Amino acid sequence: MKIELDALKDFLVNPFNELVDELDKNPVHNKCHIATGVTGQGKTFAVTSNHIEKLLIDKDQQIVIYSVPLSEIREDEKFDTCADDLMKKHGVDVKFTAYPKIALKHLRKGKKVVFCTTHQGIWTKISKYGNQLFNYIYNNKVKVAVFIDEAHTWTISHPDNYILVSGNTPTKYEASLFNKVSLLAEYSPYIFGITATLNREHTDTVPTIGNMVYEVYNQMVPKELMVWKNAWSNKFTHFDTNSETSVKETLKTMFSKMVEDENKTGVKKVAIIQCKPKRRKDLPPIPFHADSDTLVEVCKELNEVYSYFSTKDNVFSVMDQNSCYSFSSDGKYKIEFDNEEELKDSANDVDDPLRVIFVVEKGKAGMNIFPLKVVMSLRDYNNKTDELGEITEFPIQLLGRTVRLYGGLDEDDFKDISPNYDMKDFLNNTETSIDDIKVMNSGDYYIPNTSVWFAAVKTFQESYITHVDDVNFDDVMVDTGHECEEEVCTHCGGTGVEPKKDIVEDTNFEGIDNVLQLNAQ
Repeated sequence: MKIELDALKDFLVNPFNELVDELDKNPVHNKCHIATGVTGQGKTFAVTSNHIEKLLIDKDQQIVIYSVPLSEIREDEKFDTCADDLMKKHGVDVKFTAYPKIALKHLRKGKKVVFCTTHQGIWTKISKYGNQLFNYIYNNKVKVAVFIDEAHTWTISHPDNYILVSGNTPTKYEASLFNKVSLLAEYSPYIFGITATLNREHTDTVPTIGNMVYEVYNQMVPKELMVWKNAWSNKFTHFDTNSETSVKETLKTMFSKMVEDENKTGVKKVAIIQCKPKRRKDLPPIPFHADSDTLVEVCKELNEVYSYFSTKDNVFSVMDQNSCYSFSSDGKYKIEFDNEEELKDSANDVDDPLRVIFVVEKGKAGMNIFPLKVVMSLRDYNNKTDELGEITEFPIQLLGRTVRLYGGLDEDDFKDISPNYDMKDFLNNTETSIDDIKVMNSGDYYIPNTSVWFAAVKTFQESYITHVDDVNFDDVMVDTGHECEEEVCTHCGGTGVEPKKDIVEDTNFEGIDNVLQLNAQ
């Protein structure tokens, strides 16, 4: 009898529990244990539903630190709920906070703490209270467990390894996260990282410099187990990012396909456009450079000419380090968002006109926008190839933004229909057609024609995502009752799918000739 593996339990939860139990018996120090898993597998859910309880309650740790690189990917509400659930279940006073000063206050009172933070909030010099919290934990050897989310970033061990691991030339890189986490790893065995894309230090292709090493403790889930948990891929289109003609024609193709899909399903898709960084002023001018300012103007012009979307609605948006707003292509309407969360809410709202997000450094990882099924990148990443091969973590992270399931309705409504977040389950309990779901959940990708992107697409297709044409819908039990409601056969009472009752035919044909007038002269 074939045993069906579970993507969450068998590849995230069980390996973690086995590792923690072993570390409890035989502590290992100066090591960060890395878990790898694809988007949609439930990495954050595993932490909030299992890992924190295992550490705070079973192993009696005092504080769990969950650290992320960017504020827009923090999910504080889930961790707050986790702390409340632990108090109700175990009667232990567990406090959640996102503020280091409050976390320190709770620790001093002997409370157990779940602390969510950005990396800047505790590992760098810029946070006064973050430094106070860290020093209190380290100096008093407080029992601590650490999770570093999106661990492919920020975790490079030394400036000398930076270009080998990331492909980028370091600018004032101090390895502050690695250095501080290394200090905690001197006495705590419970140091963990989480990522969908392992970097070269994680795999020991490039050895770390310093006192801490990385080790991957689980296996990557086979993509076959994720076929109903993730959206699927459709088409990959490569283009020349340095040609104005190529970029404009690709944008026209992309917008036309988005409109075509929306006309088929009646619901929007969202696109993310990753722009080039602004060109340094000391460099000589070039005819075309696809930074955010340039692309915004190009897209506004294209929409005014071809009317892909409403010219008066705030269809377009910008999310960068300094601003977060939406705007109409006719230039008459603009909405400033207070934060990235508000922009994401507009993108996720199926009734909101927002359909296009321009980013530069933002949006590459951990940003959940369910209608986002279109990716365009203008970043060639030519610096991410060397004698060791191509460095594909960031391209794969961007491609992975498209894999969240989308039912043409808001996330909460989707979960009401499928609490387990499963597309087969959703289809079996909704009137949405398979054809519509195929369109809604098929990702289209418009990416540079460079070696790094070709390598990234190859890995993405092989290990992370299934093509929509390879998904088997044969055993989906589509609810067809509503489709045949007014087409009940008066003879058998059936709906066209199968007869409602057995039929016994009258085989006495006496007088049939008269009825059919076969002998009429």
